[in-house]
Amino acid sequence: MQLVRLFTQFTIVFIGLLITLTAISTPCVSQENTPTLSGYVVDTHGHPIPLLQLAVKPVVIERGRETGQRKPILSWSKATTDAKGFFSIGNIDTGASRLVMFPDYGSEYEIVSIQIGDLTFHSTAFLRHFPTWFGKITFGIEEGKQISNVVVTVKKPRMRISGRILLPDGKPLVNTDFEIFVHDRKGNNPIYALSTSRSSGMSGGGSKTDSEGYFVSYKPEKAAEYLVVVKVEGVIARKGWFHLNEGEQKDNLEFKLSNLGKTRAKRNEREKSREAVWIVNPSNGHAYKTIKCENYEDATLKAKSEKAYLVVINDEAEQKWLEAAFFTKTFYWIGLSLPENEQTWKWSDGQPLKYSNWLTGKPNFISVHQGKAAFAMEFSSKRWIAIEMNNPIRKFVKYAIIEKENLKTSNED
Repeated sequence: MQLVRLFTQFTIVFIGLLITLTAISTPCVSQENTPTLSGYVVDTHGHPIPLLQLAVKPVVIERGRETGQRKPILSWSKATTDAKGFFSIGNIDTGASRLVMFPDYGSEYEIVSIQIGDLTFHSTAFLRHFPTWFGKITFGIEEGKQISNVVVTVKKPRMRISGRILLPDGKPLVNTDFEIFVHDRKGNNPIYALSTSRSSGMSGGGSKTDSEGYFVSYKPEKAAEYLVVVKVEGVIARKGWFHLNEGEQKDNLEFKLSNLGKTRAKRNEREKSREAVWIVNPSNGHAYKTIKCENYEDATLKAKSEKAYLVVINDEAEQKWLEAAFFTKTFYWIGLSLPENEQTWKWSDGQPLKYSNWLTGKPNFISVHQGKAAFAMEFSSKRWIAIEMNNPIRKFVKYAIIEKENLKTSNED
Protein backbone atom coordinates (compact mmCIF):
# COMPACT_ATOMS: atom_id res chain seq x y z
CA MET A 1 0.00 0.00 0.00
CA GLN A 2 1.34 3.45 -0.87
CA LEU A 3 1.10 5.70 2.14
CA VAL A 4 3.37 8.52 1.14
CA ARG A 5 4.43 9.86 -2.21
CA LEU A 6 7.55 12.00 -2.31
CA PHE A 7 8.13 14.30 -5.27
CA THR A 8 11.26 16.19 -6.25
CA GLN A 9 11.36 18.73 -9.02
CA PHE A 10 11.25 16.85 -12.35
CA THR A 11 11.36 13.49 -10.49
CA ILE A 12 8.65 11.46 -8.74
CA VAL A 13 9.67 8.81 -6.21
CA PHE A 14 7.00 6.48 -4.89
CA ILE A 15 7.60 4.91 -1.48
CA GLY A 16 5.49 1.95 -0.41
CA LEU A 17 7.20 -0.63 1.78
CA LEU A 18 9.30 1.84 3.75
CA ILE A 19 6.40 3.96 4.91
CA THR A 20 4.24 0.92 5.52
CA LEU A 21 6.86 -0.38 7.94
CA THR A 22 7.13 3.01 9.60
CA ALA A 23 3.38 3.09 10.09
CA ILE A 24 3.31 -0.49 11.43
CA SER A 25 6.05 0.28 13.94
CA THR A 26 3.90 3.05 15.37
CA PRO A 27 1.09 1.62 17.52
CA CYS A 28 -0.88 4.82 17.50
CA VAL A 29 -3.57 5.07 14.82
CA SER A 30 -4.99 8.37 13.66
CA GLN A 31 -8.55 9.00 14.79
CA GLU A 32 -9.24 11.32 11.87
CA ASN A 33 -9.25 10.93 8.11
CA THR A 34 -6.69 13.67 7.67
CA PRO A 35 -2.99 12.68 7.70
CA THR A 36 -0.50 13.59 10.42
CA LEU A 37 3.25 14.04 10.36
CA SER A 38 5.47 13.95 13.45
CA GLY A 39 9.12 13.67 14.32
CA TYR A 40 12.12 15.73 15.40
CA VAL A 41 14.01 18.73 14.09
CA VAL A 42 17.79 18.65 14.55
CA ASP A 43 20.76 20.59 13.29
CA THR A 44 23.52 19.09 11.15
CA HIS A 45 25.25 17.83 14.35
CA GLY A 46 22.11 16.06 15.58
CA HIS A 47 21.25 18.62 18.29
CA PRO A 48 17.51 19.30 18.77
CA ILE A 49 16.14 22.68 17.71
CA PRO A 50 13.48 23.97 20.11
CA LEU A 51 10.81 26.62 19.49
CA LEU A 52 11.04 26.34 15.72
CA GLN A 53 7.86 26.82 13.72
CA LEU A 54 7.11 24.48 10.82
CA ALA A 55 4.17 24.28 8.44
CA VAL A 56 2.85 22.04 5.71
CA LYS A 57 2.32 24.16 2.62
CA PRO A 58 -0.20 22.71 0.09
CA VAL A 59 1.30 23.37 -3.34
CA VAL A 60 0.42 23.13 -7.01
CA ILE A 61 2.92 21.15 -9.11
CA GLU A 62 2.94 21.65 -12.87
CA ARG A 63 5.54 20.02 -15.12
CA GLY A 64 7.63 19.11 -12.11
CA ARG A 65 7.76 22.65 -10.71
CA GLU A 66 5.91 24.36 -7.90
CA THR A 67 3.71 27.05 -9.45
CA GLY A 68 1.44 28.06 -6.60
CA GLN A 69 -0.19 27.22 -3.29
CA ARG A 70 -3.48 25.38 -3.06
CA LYS A 71 -4.62 27.06 0.15
CA PRO A 72 -4.07 30.47 1.77
CA ILE A 73 -1.25 30.78 4.29
CA LEU A 74 -3.60 31.16 7.27
CA SER A 75 -5.00 27.67 6.67
CA TRP A 76 -1.65 25.83 6.58
CA SER A 77 -1.23 23.18 9.26
CA LYS A 78 1.51 24.31 11.66
CA ALA A 79 3.43 23.21 14.76
CA THR A 80 6.22 24.47 17.03
CA THR A 81 9.00 22.17 18.24
CA ASP A 82 9.30 21.54 21.98
CA ALA A 83 12.49 21.51 24.09
CA LYS A 84 13.51 18.15 22.53
CA GLY A 85 12.85 19.34 19.01
CA PHE A 86 9.68 17.25 18.71
CA PHE A 87 6.81 18.37 16.50
CA SER A 88 3.48 16.93 15.43
CA ILE A 89 1.45 18.41 12.59
CA GLY A 90 -2.11 17.19 12.18
CA ASN A 91 -5.00 17.93 9.88
CA ILE A 92 -2.70 17.86 6.84
CA ASP A 93 -4.33 18.35 3.47
CA THR A 94 -3.97 15.38 1.11
CA GLY A 95 -2.25 16.05 -2.16
CA ALA A 96 1.09 17.65 -3.00
CA SER A 97 2.53 19.52 -0.02
CA ARG A 98 5.88 20.81 1.17
CA LEU A 99 7.26 20.97 4.72
CA VAL A 100 8.57 24.50 5.25
CA MET A 101 9.90 26.77 7.94
CA PHE A 102 7.24 29.23 9.04
CA PRO A 103 7.26 31.85 7.72
CA ASP A 104 8.38 30.28 4.47
CA TYR A 105 10.77 33.19 3.87
CA GLY A 106 12.73 34.92 6.62
CA SER A 107 13.24 31.98 8.99
CA GLU A 108 16.63 31.66 10.66
CA TYR A 109 16.85 28.02 9.48
CA GLU A 110 16.55 26.13 6.21
CA ILE A 111 15.65 22.48 5.65
CA VAL A 112 18.61 20.40 4.52
CA SER A 113 17.00 16.95 4.47
CA ILE A 114 14.04 14.86 5.60
CA GLN A 115 14.61 11.30 6.82
CA ILE A 116 11.79 8.75 6.82
CA GLY A 117 12.93 5.37 8.06
CA ASP A 118 16.09 4.37 6.20
CA LEU A 119 15.68 6.86 3.37
CA THR A 120 16.90 10.45 3.49
CA PHE A 121 15.75 13.01 0.95
CA HIS A 122 18.11 15.94 0.48
CA SER A 123 17.13 19.37 -0.73
CA THR A 124 19.45 21.04 -3.22
CA ALA A 125 17.55 24.32 -3.18
CA PHE A 126 20.02 26.07 -0.88
CA LEU A 127 23.29 24.66 -2.19
CA ARG A 128 25.78 26.70 -4.14
CA HIS A 129 25.41 26.49 -7.92
CA PHE A 130 21.82 25.19 -7.67
CA PRO A 131 18.78 27.36 -8.47
CA THR A 132 16.43 27.65 -5.48
CA TRP A 133 13.36 26.52 -7.42
CA PHE A 134 14.98 23.13 -8.01
CA GLY A 135 15.20 20.29 -5.48
CA LYS A 136 12.59 21.27 -2.92
CA ILE A 137 11.13 18.16 -1.28
CA THR A 138 7.43 17.78 -1.98
CA PHE A 139 5.29 14.95 -0.62
CA GLY A 140 1.78 13.58 -0.40
CA ILE A 141 0.28 11.50 2.43
CA GLU A 142 -2.72 9.32 1.85
CA GLU A 143 -5.92 10.06 3.71
CA GLY A 144 -5.99 8.87 7.32
CA LYS A 145 -2.32 7.85 7.52
CA GLN A 146 0.00 8.81 10.35
CA ILE A 147 3.70 9.18 9.58
CA SER A 148 5.96 9.39 12.64
CA ASN A 149 9.64 9.39 13.63
CA VAL A 150 10.51 11.74 10.78
CA VAL A 151 13.86 13.49 11.24
CA VAL A 152 14.11 16.96 9.74
CA THR A 153 17.64 18.34 9.54
CA VAL A 154 18.05 22.09 9.34
CA LYS A 155 20.91 24.55 9.28
CA LYS A 156 21.54 28.25 9.54
CA PRO A 157 21.46 29.75 6.04
CA ARG A 158 24.53 31.29 4.51
CA MET A 159 24.45 34.98 3.61
CA ARG A 160 21.30 35.76 1.70
CA ILE A 161 18.99 38.50 0.54
CA SER A 162 15.30 37.76 0.17
CA GLY A 163 12.30 39.85 -0.62
CA ARG A 164 8.99 40.23 -2.36
CA ILE A 165 8.09 42.03 -5.56
CA LEU A 166 4.79 43.91 -5.52
CA LEU A 167 2.58 45.34 -8.24
CA PRO A 168 1.45 48.99 -8.07
CA ASP A 169 -1.74 47.94 -6.22
CA GLY A 170 0.29 46.08 -3.59
CA LYS A 171 -0.53 42.59 -4.86
CA PRO A 172 2.42 40.19 -5.28
CA LEU A 173 4.01 39.63 -8.68
CA VAL A 174 3.70 35.85 -8.82
CA ASN A 175 5.52 33.25 -10.94
CA THR A 176 7.15 35.94 -13.06
CA ASP A 177 10.59 36.21 -14.60
CA PHE A 178 12.68 39.16 -13.53
CA GLU A 179 16.28 40.39 -13.42
CA ILE A 180 18.15 40.98 -10.18
CA PHE A 181 21.35 42.91 -9.59
CA VAL A 182 23.14 42.86 -6.24
CA HIS A 183 25.70 45.66 -6.00
CA ASP A 184 28.63 45.81 -3.60
CA ARG A 185 29.41 49.46 -2.80
CA LYS A 186 33.14 48.82 -3.25
CA GLY A 187 32.67 46.96 -6.53
CA ASN A 188 32.45 48.57 -9.94
CA ASN A 189 29.93 46.09 -11.33
CA PRO A 190 26.93 44.19 -9.98
CA ILE A 191 28.11 40.96 -8.41
CA TYR A 192 24.98 39.12 -9.45
CA ALA A 193 22.95 39.63 -12.59
CA LEU A 194 20.92 36.76 -13.95
CA SER A 195 19.01 37.08 -17.19
CA THR A 196 15.34 36.17 -17.05
CA SER A 197 15.67 33.96 -20.08
CA ARG A 198 18.25 31.60 -18.58
CA SER A 199 17.61 28.54 -16.46
CA SER A 200 21.15 28.13 -15.24
CA GLY A 201 22.43 26.41 -12.15
CA MET A 202 23.94 29.55 -10.72
CA SER A 203 23.80 30.08 -6.98
CA GLY A 204 21.05 32.34 -5.79
CA GLY A 205 17.32 32.80 -5.89
CA GLY A 206 17.01 32.35 -9.62
CA SER A 207 15.13 34.88 -11.70
CA LYS A 208 11.52 34.03 -11.06
CA THR A 209 9.23 34.96 -8.21
CA ASP A 210 7.34 32.17 -6.49
CA SER A 211 3.60 31.75 -6.07
CA GLU A 212 3.56 34.48 -3.41
CA GLY A 213 5.89 36.92 -5.12
CA TYR A 214 9.01 36.05 -3.09
CA PHE A 215 12.58 35.47 -4.22
CA VAL A 216 15.91 34.78 -2.54
CA SER A 217 19.53 35.40 -3.58
CA TYR A 218 22.55 33.80 -1.92
CA LYS A 219 25.19 35.69 -3.84
CA PRO A 220 26.47 38.01 -1.05
CA GLU A 221 29.51 36.27 0.37
CA LYS A 222 31.33 38.89 2.44
CA ALA A 223 30.72 41.74 4.87
CA ALA A 224 29.85 44.81 2.81
CA GLU A 225 27.21 47.38 1.97
CA TYR A 226 24.76 46.20 -0.67
CA LEU A 227 22.21 47.64 -3.05
CA VAL A 228 19.60 45.32 -4.58
CA VAL A 229 17.90 46.23 -7.86
CA VAL A 230 15.10 44.22 -9.46
CA LYS A 231 13.93 44.80 -13.02
CA VAL A 232 10.61 43.68 -14.46
CA GLU A 233 9.60 44.55 -18.02
CA GLY A 234 12.01 47.47 -17.95
CA VAL A 235 10.68 48.85 -14.65
CA ILE A 236 13.21 49.12 -11.81
CA ALA A 237 12.79 49.02 -8.03
CA ARG A 238 15.67 49.12 -5.55
CA LYS A 239 16.54 48.73 -1.88
CA GLY A 240 19.74 49.83 -0.17
CA TRP A 241 22.31 50.63 0.71
CA PHE A 242 22.42 48.36 3.77
CA HIS A 243 25.25 46.64 5.61
CA LEU A 244 25.55 42.86 5.92
CA ASN A 245 28.08 41.26 8.26
CA GLU A 246 29.63 37.90 7.49
CA GLY A 247 26.93 35.20 7.73
CA GLU A 248 24.02 37.65 8.09
CA GLN A 249 20.76 37.65 6.16
CA LYS A 250 18.65 40.54 4.92
CA ASP A 251 15.06 39.32 4.62
CA ASN A 252 11.60 40.72 3.92
CA LEU A 253 12.68 43.43 1.49
CA GLU A 254 9.78 44.82 -0.53
CA PHE A 255 10.15 46.06 -4.09
CA LYS A 256 7.12 47.94 -5.41
CA LEU A 257 6.92 48.37 -9.17
CA SER A 258 5.13 51.69 -9.01
CA ASN A 259 5.48 52.50 -12.72
CA LEU A 260 4.69 49.05 -14.09
CA GLY A 261 1.07 49.91 -14.90
CA LYS A 262 2.04 52.99 -16.88
CA THR A 263 4.79 51.11 -18.68
CA ARG A 264 2.43 48.30 -19.66
CA ALA A 265 -0.22 50.78 -20.82
CA LYS A 266 2.30 52.60 -23.04
CA ARG A 267 3.55 49.31 -24.45
CA ASN A 268 0.00 48.19 -25.20
CA GLU A 269 -0.64 51.48 -27.01
CA ARG A 270 2.49 50.99 -29.10
CA GLU A 271 1.47 47.41 -29.90
CA LYS A 272 -2.02 48.51 -30.95
CA SER A 273 -0.50 51.20 -33.14
CA ARG A 274 1.82 48.69 -34.78
CA GLU A 275 -1.03 46.23 -35.32
CA ALA A 276 -3.08 48.94 -37.01
CA VAL A 277 -0.40 49.68 -39.59
CA TRP A 278 0.17 47.56 -42.69
CA ILE A 279 3.54 47.77 -44.44
CA VAL A 280 3.54 47.24 -48.20
CA ASN A 281 6.38 45.39 -49.86
CA PRO A 282 6.99 47.27 -53.16
CA SER A 283 8.41 44.14 -54.80
CA ASN A 284 5.17 42.17 -54.70
CA GLY A 285 2.54 44.68 -53.57
CA HIS A 286 1.58 42.53 -50.57
CA ALA A 287 0.88 44.09 -47.17
CA TYR A 288 2.28 42.81 -43.87
CA LYS A 289 1.92 43.57 -40.19
CA THR A 290 2.50 41.98 -36.78
CA ILE A 291 -0.22 40.79 -34.44
CA LYS A 292 -0.12 39.73 -30.81
CA CYS A 293 -1.41 36.23 -30.11
CA GLU A 294 -1.61 33.60 -27.39
CA ASN A 295 -0.30 30.77 -29.57
CA TYR A 296 -0.03 29.52 -33.14
CA GLU A 297 -3.70 28.57 -33.32
CA ASP A 298 -4.75 31.99 -32.04
CA ALA A 299 -2.48 33.64 -34.61
CA THR A 300 -4.14 31.67 -37.40
CA LEU A 301 -7.63 32.70 -36.28
CA LYS A 302 -6.67 36.36 -35.91
CA ALA A 303 -5.11 36.36 -39.38
CA LYS A 304 -8.37 35.03 -40.84
CA SER A 305 -10.35 37.70 -38.99
CA GLU A 306 -8.20 40.28 -40.82
CA LYS A 307 -8.89 38.52 -44.13
CA ALA A 308 -5.20 37.65 -44.22
CA TYR A 309 -2.97 34.63 -43.57
CA LEU A 310 0.24 33.88 -41.69
CA VAL A 311 3.18 35.16 -43.70
CA VAL A 312 4.36 33.22 -46.74
CA ILE A 313 8.04 33.62 -47.66
CA ASN A 314 8.69 32.76 -51.28
CA ASP A 315 12.31 33.78 -51.83
CA GLU A 316 15.41 35.29 -50.30
CA ALA A 317 14.44 38.83 -51.32
CA GLU A 318 11.18 38.59 -49.40
CA GLN A 319 13.02 37.10 -46.39
CA LYS A 320 15.50 40.01 -46.36
CA TRP A 321 12.69 42.55 -46.67
CA LEU A 322 10.87 41.02 -43.72
CA GLU A 323 14.06 41.03 -41.63
CA ALA A 324 14.45 44.76 -42.30
CA ALA A 325 10.78 45.61 -41.76
CA PHE A 326 10.32 43.54 -38.58
CA PHE A 327 13.72 43.85 -36.93
CA THR A 328 12.54 43.70 -33.30
CA LYS A 329 14.16 40.80 -31.43
CA THR A 330 10.99 38.77 -31.16
CA PHE A 331 9.85 35.30 -32.20
CA TYR A 332 7.22 35.45 -34.97
CA TRP A 333 4.94 32.66 -36.10
CA ILE A 334 5.01 32.11 -39.87
CA GLY A 335 2.61 30.28 -42.16
CA LEU A 336 4.60 27.14 -42.92
CA SER A 337 2.96 23.82 -42.06
CA LEU A 338 3.07 20.11 -42.73
CA PRO A 339 -0.58 18.98 -43.02
CA GLU A 340 -1.47 15.63 -41.49
CA ASN A 341 -1.30 12.62 -43.83
CA GLU A 342 0.67 14.64 -46.38
CA GLN A 343 4.35 14.70 -47.12
CA THR A 344 4.49 18.10 -48.80
CA TRP A 345 5.53 21.21 -46.95
CA LYS A 346 2.94 23.91 -47.56
CA TRP A 347 2.36 27.55 -46.76
CA SER A 348 -0.82 28.93 -45.25
CA ASP A 349 -2.01 30.12 -48.68
CA GLY A 350 -1.61 26.63 -50.11
CA GLN A 351 1.66 27.16 -51.97
CA PRO A 352 4.34 24.45 -51.70
CA LEU A 353 7.67 25.19 -50.03
CA LYS A 354 10.21 26.36 -52.63
CA TYR A 355 12.58 28.52 -50.58
CA SER A 356 13.81 27.84 -47.03
CA ASN A 357 15.91 29.61 -44.42
CA TRP A 358 16.34 27.10 -41.58
CA LEU A 359 18.37 27.99 -38.50
CA THR A 360 19.87 24.51 -38.08
CA GLY A 361 18.84 22.63 -41.18
CA LYS A 362 15.51 21.28 -42.38
CA PRO A 363 13.65 19.54 -39.51
CA ASN A 364 13.25 15.78 -39.59
CA PHE A 365 9.98 14.91 -41.30
CA ILE A 366 8.93 12.20 -38.84
CA SER A 367 9.61 14.14 -35.64
CA VAL A 368 7.92 17.27 -36.95
CA HIS A 369 4.93 15.34 -38.23
CA GLN A 370 4.42 13.40 -34.99
CA GLY A 371 5.01 16.48 -32.85
CA LYS A 372 2.52 18.58 -34.83
CA ALA A 373 5.03 21.39 -34.94
CA ALA A 374 4.41 24.99 -35.86
CA PHE A 375 7.09 27.18 -37.39
CA ALA A 376 8.49 30.54 -36.39
CA MET A 377 11.20 33.05 -37.10
CA GLU A 378 13.95 32.89 -34.47
CA PHE A 379 14.05 36.11 -32.45
CA SER A 380 17.52 37.30 -33.49
CA SER A 381 18.57 35.88 -36.85
CA LYS A 382 14.97 35.61 -38.15
CA ARG A 383 15.85 32.20 -39.57
CA TRP A 384 13.20 29.49 -39.28
CA ILE A 385 12.74 26.95 -36.52
CA ALA A 386 10.28 24.13 -35.86
CA ILE A 387 8.56 24.34 -32.47
CA GLU A 388 6.79 21.16 -31.42
CA MET A 389 3.92 21.03 -28.95
CA ASN A 390 6.12 20.10 -25.97
CA ASN A 391 8.88 22.59 -26.74
CA PRO A 392 9.22 25.12 -23.86
CA ILE A 393 10.03 27.87 -26.39
CA ARG A 394 6.44 27.67 -27.62
CA LYS A 395 5.07 29.70 -24.71
CA PHE A 396 7.40 32.59 -25.52
CA VAL A 397 6.13 33.06 -29.08
CA LYS A 398 3.44 35.71 -28.67
CA TYR A 399 3.57 37.46 -32.05
CA ALA A 400 3.00 36.57 -35.68
CA ILE A 401 3.50 38.24 -39.04
CA ILE A 402 0.42 38.19 -41.24
CA GLU A 403 0.10 38.95 -44.93
CA LYS A 404 -2.60 39.95 -47.41
CA GLU A 405 -2.37 40.40 -51.14
CA ASN A 406 -4.70 43.31 -51.84
CA LEU A 407 -4.78 45.79 -48.99
CA LYS A 408 -7.09 48.31 -50.63
CA THR A 409 -9.73 45.78 -51.65
CA SER A 410 -9.58 44.01 -48.27
CA ASN A 411 -10.06 47.26 -46.37
CA GLU A 412 -13.04 48.22 -48.52
CA ASP A 413 -14.85 44.93 -47.81
